[in-house]
Amino acid sequence: MPFTLDSARNIFPSTLTADAVPATIARFTQLSAEDQLALIWFAYLEMGKAITIAAPGAASMQFAEATLEEIRKMPFQEQSQTMCDLANRADTPVCRTYATWSANIKGTSINCPLAAFRRLKPLGSRC
Repeated sequence: MPFTLDSARNIFPSTLTADAVPATIARFTQLSAEDQLALIWFAYLEMGKAITIAAPGAASMQFAEATLEEIRKMPFQEQSQTMCDLANRADTPVCRTYATWSANIKGTSINCPLAAFRRLKPLGSRC
């Protein structure tokens, strides 16, 4: 579901916070895929200090395990490319599978592909 100013105002009817949601999303989508991944990783690290992700049992992880295991077994460079493909919404088997997952599965599984991202060295754009 795309966020609009009106939909954000419906979520936060008594606050001006709603105005920031569409603007933030618009700015995020203007970032390169590599910068989006970096921002998501930073948010994941920071939020991890304050928020507990869904328990694995809360998501139907059996739908994701084969794909996550496939990513875990990839060499580092291939994992990096897979993350870039996900950020760029590329038409690959992993991306097509990921697109079918629920928000709970995506949130619970985020540690797998993003774990490789923290190992990237700043060598210019990878995505």
